[in-house]
Amino acid sequence: MNKIESSELEKLKKIQNKLVNNYLDLGQLEYSKKIIENEIQKSFDIIKNIKLEEEQIKTELNSKYGDVEIDIETGEFK
Repeated sequence: MNKIESSELEKLKKIQNKLVNNYLDLGQLEYSKKIIENEIQKSFDIIKNIKLEEEQIKTELNSKYGDVEIDIETGEFK
């Protein structure tokens, strides 16, 4: 049976190990990316809900006080 030299075999094994390790690293990065993307989406959803709540409060205040400008620090309006 014919064989390649042991040094050549070692080179091939090292290359294969590098490749496998890089695939594993890429998989970890993609997994981390997905987690971050999900967290970003959650933040966007929270912001959207807060904006809806803000609009609802503005509508209620407009119904009660009319179309006025409210100083958010003091509560005064004009």
